[in-house]
Amino acid sequence: MSAKLRSLLGAALIIVCTLCAAFVLGDVTESWGWLDTTSNSRYTLTEGTMKVLEKVNRPLKARLYFSNTAVQKVGTDQLKRYVRAYYHARDLLRAYQRKSGGKVQFLEFDPKPFTDTAEEAIELGVRQFELPGDQLFFFGLVVSSDLGPKEVIPLINYNEENLFEYKVSKMIERVAHPTKKKVGVVSSLDVVGQDLSPEMKRLRRFQQQSGGEPWHIVEWLKRDYEVVKVDATAKEIPADLDSLIVVHPKNFGEGILYAIDQYVMRGGKLLVFVDPFCEVDTPPNTPGNPYARFSHPHGSDLNRLLSAWGVKMTPGKIVGDRAIAGMRGNTKLMPYNIFTQTEDCFNKNEVVSEPLSAEKESKVLTGYVGQLEKVDGTKVDVQPLIQTSSTGGTRKFGNMDMMSLQAQPEKLWLPPGEGNPDGFELAGKPVVVAMRMRGKLPSAFADGKPKSLADTNGSDPKKDDKADKKDKKSEHRKESSDAAAVVVIADVDMISNNMVVQPQSFFGSPYANTAVVLNALDFLNGSGDLMSIRSRSAGRREFDRIKEIERRAADRTSDKVSQINREIETLQKKMRELQDKATEKNVGQLRGEALQQERETQRVIAKKKKELRDVQAKARDEVESVKRAAEVANVMGMPLLVFLIGLVLWLGSLFKRSNKMREDMA
Repeated sequence: MSAKLRSLLGAALIIVCTLCAAFVLGDVTESWGWLDTTSNSRYTLTEGTMKVLEKVNRPLKARLYFSNTAVQKVGTDQLKRYVRAYYHARDLLRAYQRKSGGKVQFLEFDPKPFTDTAEEAIELGVRQFELPGDQLFFFGLVVSSDLGPKEVIPLINYNEENLFEYKVSKMIERVAHPTKKKVGVVSSLDVVGQDLSPEMKRLRRFQQQSGGEPWHIVEWLKRDYEVVKVDATAKEIPADLDSLIVVHPKNFGEGILYAIDQYVMRGGKLLVFVDPFCEVDTPPNTPGNPYARFSHPHGSDLNRLLSAWGVKMTPGKIVGDRAIAGMRGNTKLMPYNIFTQTEDCFNKNEVVSEPLSAEKESKVLTGYVGQLEKVDGTKVDVQPLIQTSSTGGTRKFGNMDMMSLQAQPEKLWLPPGEGNPDGFELAGKPVVVAMRMRGKLPSAFADGKPKSLADTNGSDPKKDDKADKKDKKSEHRKESSDAAAVVVIADVDMISNNMVVQPQSFFGSPYANTAVVLNALDFLNGSGDLMSIRSRSAGRREFDRIKEIERRAADRTSDKVSQINREIETLQKKMRELQDKATEKNVGQLRGEALQQERETQRVIAKKKKELRDVQAKARDEVESVKRAAEVANVMGMPLLVFLIGLVLWLGSLFKRSNKMREDMA
């Protein structure tokens, strides 16, 4: 065998050995407890999870059901998305088993049709989906103990990997400590709904009856808490509530306001959703009054209480920010905002928003969100949680104005000017839309219980001891304890069904709206361990360069759209001026001029639209070019690295042999 052939065979052997070593190293490092080299440590359990595992006081089982065989047989693109989520779930659950010291046993199953495993999965609450070829699809998790309690994720969504560790740790905590905390909900809207059976829900949908069902966010809450409806006319908040959620407090009377105030003074925890313009607050159907929707008030605030505690919402103003505005297609910037950590929208120093700030991909979608401001001179600890970027601003509005904005959202961004006195004004700093208050809060009712709520029945000398204790308990309190905590968010639509998906949704949601609510409740109810886990990165990291290209294209597109609209409005104004000059003598001549002007308008519109398409096509080509380069680098990178390692080793071996031959000849 020639020396050249031996060298080539040696190089090939080195490459094969390198690949084998990579696979073996992967298996070995698993038994060691990971070699996690990901930038966000997505395969390493957080400190919060470690604390949850330390508190587990009984043996638990975590059963993962994934139809791997069915996915490989059917092989649709939709199903293949779940394979990546399966590997992520499997690897994290293995980490749970290792780090728990044997208290959490991990088991995985591949359910096949007509097997005991499939029947077991269904009985435990894992959802099944029929696939072509008589195949079944399962992807769920069950955590249980021998003492009976169990928690189930019926379907693990492939695009919610960022929440998976939180969900598993929450399941473990709830199975190990099964008592649920109680949360009250009070609202001017039918948020809690009725406790309907699945059959009744299907019947109402079939009959196209609206209302009656709880909001999706309430369904999420019921997974973690016992949810209690509090009537908006109540004079007292149940003392056994661990926390209270106030949603759209429109037209709240003195009775419920005083009850909420005293609930907080007695140490109750409060989560508030107010809104300058709540879209889901629709007017009642009044056939005799077609203009009802124009006069229907959509706003709500709790300034009667909040301003005394250190925060106020500015009524009649909505917040906007071009840097985080949602897009309608590629042309129109919407008044809706998508708050992201890439624009520093989340306060990393607060436990409610820190889990969101820690993840670059976190996004929160809002509707017409309001502005929150700290009251001057307040001594309470007030901190922002969510805010716009530095390019945020506000715009005044009225009901008629909002109808126009909904039809033409780009008008939001027009500055104040002629015919537009309530235009968009930059704040010159981030605009806050969610805040947290903590500390000794003063009562909003400094003079005590309102006289309209005072007991008019007079004193009863025959009251028993139980009644005396109740009276003592209901005495007016002028300030809260140091532990008082309130979270305020200036948007109701963000928790409506328009922006929150059902817990059992097949596709999940790309937005962290649900996480914001659960974060706030975890903070208010003192579950710090879970707070530190929620909203980890899903690992689907976007390319910064691609995002920047898309942003520049969006800015250029938006400018083009505004320019087109301004030119159209100018031409239409000229046409109206021509029409105003019309008389019986010159109407024929002016009609011809108007027709010519209209043709010119259409020509300009067509020209500008072509320019717009060219801008979009250029941006699309630029993005695709970057993506193709990234894909090539991703596919060729590892083989090239292995080849280079093998080449270096081969050259080193060749150099050693050459030196040895020279030494022998010498």
